[in-house]
Amino acid sequence: MVKPTKMRNRMIFQATMQTRSKQLGLIYQKTCKKNMVRKVQE
Repeated sequence: MVKPTKMRNRMIFQATMQTRSKQLGLIYQKTCKKNMVRKVQE
């Protein structure tokens, strides 16, 4: 049986990882959009 505190910590850790990956995705999308705009303008 796993202790509830361990489970809670794991859940929090996974949630922070998910939000971090989302933020990284947003940053990546922004840079991609900038690059696309440059290609279109050329």
